[in-house]
Order: sequence, then structure tokens, then C-alpha cells
Amino acid sequence: MLFIPSICFSQNQRKIDSLEYEIVKFEAHKKELGASASKLLDTIKINLISTITTELFRSNPPEAMDGANELLVLSKEINYSWGISQGHTILGAIYDYKGDYKKAIAHYEKSLKIKREAKDELGTVDIYINIGVLYTKQYDYARALVHLYKALEIAKRLKDSYGIFGAYNNIGVLYKSQNKFDEAIKNYIKCLQLQTSMKDEYYISITYQNIGEAYLSLNNLEKALFYFEKGIYVAHKSQNKESEANNHDGLGKLFIEKGDYKKAYQNFEIALKRRQEIQDVLGEGYSYMHLADLYYKQGGLEKSLKSIKKALVILEGFGEIAAISHGYELMAKIYDRKGNYKLAYESNLHFQLLHDSIFNSERDKKLAEIQLQHSAKSIRDSLNSIQDKKDIIRREEARIAKNTTNYIYLVLSVILVFLIIVLVQRSKIETIKRQKALEQERNRISRNLHDDLGAQLSAVRMFLSSIKNQNDKNRIQETVDNSLGLLDSSIHELRNIMNDIHSSVLQEKGYLVATEILVNKINQLHLIEF
Repeated sequence: MLFIPSICFSQNQRKIDSLEYEIVKFEAHKKELGASASKLLDTIKINLISTITTELFRSNPPEAMDGANELLVLSKEINYSWGISQGHTILGAIYDYKGDYKKAIAHYEKSLKIKREAKDELGTVDIYINIGVLYTKQYDYARALVHLYKALEIAKRLKDSYGIFGAYNNIGVLYKSQNKFDEAIKNYIKCLQLQTSMKDEYYISITYQNIGEAYLSLNNLEKALFYFEKGIYVAHKSQNKESEANNHDGLGKLFIEKGDYKKAYQNFEIALKRRQEIQDVLGEGYSYMHLADLYYKQGGLEKSLKSIKKALVILEGFGEIAAISHGYELMAKIYDRKGNYKLAYESNLHFQLLHDSIFNSERDKKLAEIQLQHSAKSIRDSLNSIQDKKDIIRREEARIAKNTTNYIYLVLSVILVFLIIVLVQRSKIETIKRQKALEQERNRISRNLHDDLGAQLSAVRMFLSSIKNQNDKNRIQETVDNSLGLLDSSIHELRNIMNDIHSSVLQEKGYLVATEILVNKINQLHLIEF
């Protein structure tokens, strides 16, 4: 299985030489500036030292540690928080590599505190993952899961793809450590899907190897073969030699299971070569141990013994107890078969001591699994509680939104009804005004007919009636003339009334002009304003 750390290390000697030359140039430039040189200028040197120490991480841990400590001192002198955090992160990685997990966690915790104070959430994702990995290595699965889920939650919120697949990968490793291979594969697949969408072949090769290891543990050799071969192809393409070596290691173990020792040897040799190329010392130790197992199965006791001794020199330096225990167990078997019972006894004694230590670790592991089950249940309950609260909030928001919509509709309806009422009332008022104007006009015409025309016609009648009793022609002629005058006046008055009712303009000049004249007349009466 392979953890995905937040920072990847591999040595490139040419790059290291170049960086060290840059530091020499920096020191010369700083000396030229003398007292005028700002302390903040040291951030350049700090960044260079940081890069060098990560390059030296595996090939030369003591030198890398010296560099990380120097980085810390310089950063503290100028209060450079990023440098202080980076120094603790690198020291955490070095102690992790050396197998001193408690010191590694202590340094990661210091780095995490700085990043949280600086509100560097993206940086906290990496540290949470690294701490989770360390707790997994110590079989403290409950704490490991808490830290990995914290990383996953923050990464999802920040849409940090690398953080998301890093968390999924290491959750998969955690389940594989408990022999829960199906759960491990589920998380590896989630990790792989995201990496594939990102087209990040460097990390895809690592995930292929992890999936292959899980299927190998399930004795599903065909699927394991498929993923190891894909891992080798992608690792070679992306020049990830470490992942290429790990996938070849997986293939070697697979071919041992198949009984094809020749292919197993070829893959172990390639893995060893790649690790030597990148100076992965710990990886070399495991390669030698795999070769020792293979030689023993083939009956090559001397070759196996030689490989074991090479492996133990390396593995004891890194405190890899399980691998060291296996080495001494294999060594005891070899000496027993060779008849060297004294060395067989001594080797077996070493094995028993280490085995007891592993037994205690396994017991702690079982206790940790029980604790994890309880912790996982607590986490699920917590997540369910959070989901329930989210559902309540969502329903309340929907209710408020619905009520708001209903209120808006109600207000709009009231406004619409009010406008309709106003328009209807205005229409009624206009109708009443028009009816009143018409009534007034009728009354005016009636008065004209009664008072003027009626009186004149009555007078004409009186004049004409008086003719009957008159014999004087002059008086009769005068009466007739007066009657004709009154008739002319009545006819004129009648025409005026008729014109008011039906103007001749309508016929002469048309509807629009006649209407305009009538409106103007009505406006003059001040009855209706048009």
C-alpha cells in the first residue's frame, strides 16, 4: 500500500547543485549590500533551503534535517510564518520517513497551528492528511479517520482536487490496513476517478498500484495484474520512478503467487534499479527483502542470506519492525537448513523479541479497530445530525420563500383591485358628468323653445287673431308685418336651436371639424372639460 503525502520528495543532484549555487550567489549579493540589506531578503534563502531539503529528504535524511532546522532558525529570526510552518512540515516528513511517528506528529501539529492562525485552509488540508497517515501507521484508526475526514471536508469546500483525492486515497489505505479491502477499493476508485478527470498521470500510477495491492490481498490475481501493468505504463510515461518501482514490486509478489519465479525476479530487479536511481534508500531495503524471499523459495540460501543482510542494514535504520522481524525469521530458517543451529537460535531469538512487539502492536491495532467502529458510528451520527439540521433549514427556507411569494402575489392582487376600482370610479364620474352636461343642454334648449320661440309664436297668434275684427287695411297690413317679423325672428331662433342640436358644419366640413366645434362650445359652458 502507498500513502499519498502532501509533498513528494525525490532527489535530483543536478538540481541540488544548482540551488546551492544560487545560495552562494545570494550570500555574495547580501554581503555587497552590507548593513543596508533588509532582513526580509532572507526569505529568498529560506525558500531555496526549503527546496533543497525536500530534494535530500530520502537520500540523505541527516543533511535534510540540518537544512530544515536552519530553515526554522532563519524564519524565526525574521518572523517568517510560512518558513516556520514549512520547516516543521519538512521535519515532520523526515521523522515520518525515519519511523519516529510521535516526533513527526508533534512537528505537523506545530505547522498546523501556524496555518490555522494564518487562515491558510488549503495548507491545513495537507497537514490533516499527513497527521491522518501517521495515526494510520500507529494503528490509531479513530484519530486517523477524524483527521482524514477533516481534510476531505475542507478540500471539498475549497474545491481542492488534490486534497480530495489525497484524502480518499489515504482513507483507502486505512481500510486496507484493517483488511477491509472492498472498502479500500471503493475509496481508491473515487480517488482514481478524480485523478483521471484531472489527467494527473503522476498520481494515477500510485492509485493503480494501491488498487492492485488490494486485489492481490483478495487473491484476485487477474484484476491485480491489470492494475499493476497499467500503473507501470502510466508511471513510466509520467517519469514517476518511485511509483514504477512500487508497481513492479506488486507484480513481483503476484508472480510469486502464480509460481512464476522468473518473472517475479525480473520485476523485483527492475524495482530495485528504479529505487537506486532515485536514491530511495528505504525502498531499496524492501527490494532486497523481496529478493531474499524469492531466493529462499528457489532454494538459493546464500543469495537469500546476502539479500537479508543488505535489507536489515537499511530497515533497522528506519525502524521498520515488521519487515525486520520477517528478516530474522527468514534468517533463522536459512541457518536451520544449513545446520548452523547457533545462528539459527540467535536469529530466532531476535525474531521472537520483535514478534512480541508486533503482537502488542496487533493487540493495539485490534483495540484501535474497536475504537474506530465506535468513532465511525459517532461520525455517522454526527453527519446524520448535520444532515437533519440542513434538511430543517432547507424546509424552513422553502416555507419562507413560499410565504414571501404568496405575500407578493397578495400585494399585487390588492394593487390590481385598487387600480380597477379607481378606473371604474373614474369612468362612473365621467359618465355622470356627461349625463349632467346633456341634461343641462336639454334644459337650455327647452328654455329657449319655451321662453323665446314659444312667446314669439304666441304673439304671432294673437296678432293674426286680431285681424278678424279689423276693417282698416292699414292696421291689418301693420299687424301682418308685425306677425311676419315675429315669424322671421322665430324661424331664426329655431334655426339657432337646430344648429346647436345638429350643426350644418357636420354636413359641410365633416365629422371631425363638427365635433371639435361642438366640444369648444361645451367647454365654453364650463360644464365638461375635454
